[in-house]
Amino acid sequence: MRVTQSMLTRNLLSSLNSAKESLNTLNNNIASGKRLDRASDDPGQFIAASRFKLAIGRNAQYLRNITNGTMWTDATSDRLNDLYNKLSEVKDRAIQGSDDGVDSDTRAAMAEEVDGLLQEMISIANSRQMDSYIFGGTGTQTEPFQYDGTSVVYTGNDGAITRKIDDNTSVTVNINGQQLMETQMFDSIIALKDALNADDPAAVTDTIDLLTEASDRVMSLVTSVGSLASQLDLTNQRIETANVNLASYLSQSEDVDMAEVITKYNAQQVAYQAALQTMSDVIQTNLMDFLK
Repeated sequence: MRVTQSMLTRNLLSSLNSAKESLNTLNNNIASGKRLDRASDDPGQFIAASRFKLAIGRNAQYLRNITNGTMWTDATSDRLNDLYNKLSEVKDRAIQGSDDGVDSDTRAAMAEEVDGLLQEMISIANSRQMDSYIFGGTGTQTEPFQYDGTSVVYTGNDGAITRKIDDNTSVTVNINGQQLMETQMFDSIIALKDALNADDPAAVTDTIDLLTEASDRVMSLVTSVGSLASQLDLTNQRIETANVNLASYLSQSEDVDMAEVITKYNAQQVAYQAALQTMSDVIQTNLMDFLK
């Protein structure tokens, strides 16, 4: 088979284009720091890198959910502790009012103090986290507690606000108002106020146990929220550690060895320059033959 000048020229052009494409690919690798741009670059590693990225993205959403859940638990814990402290103040008034040496006027004044503390507790129970009522259940946009001077009414619901914190775990991050009502703290305080207004030391004494039981129930809620906060913190740490490992695996899958790729780039550039020179020589030779 006879090798013609046109065949030689086509082969040289093909080699030149191939060298240029390789040079461009290496240049892109250096600029991006990545050796994977498309699945065809390395199908196996490309699939692995895609899975690592998906896992990192999913974990990022879990971390956002945990952050949001932690905001809820922190706010809930703070308000429950506020309620517990106010309840302790009310109990102190009950102990004072149960003393037989206290006169009716003093008990009436105590009743006003207790009513003021109850109103403060209603205000705490109507606290918001951002724009959402903390204890309203899933009815976060409507004030959940009302006090008309004689009774406390809860108008929220017992809905659970949940957050998914890993592939297999969803947690309830709120305490709803129905749970607060079930502590009987509001009813116990109203019973104390009525007993003080009635100047009935025996009835006042009876409320001490009721207030103690209510305090224990509130503290139980505080403890449950604390346990949830610990779970969220541990899960957050575990996912952050997992993301560090995933990022390392991802880097191994798609990042270039910069020293290696620069060496290849320099070698390819030399090859490209040589191909250009060869092509130039061939064109000059053909031109001289033509002029002859």
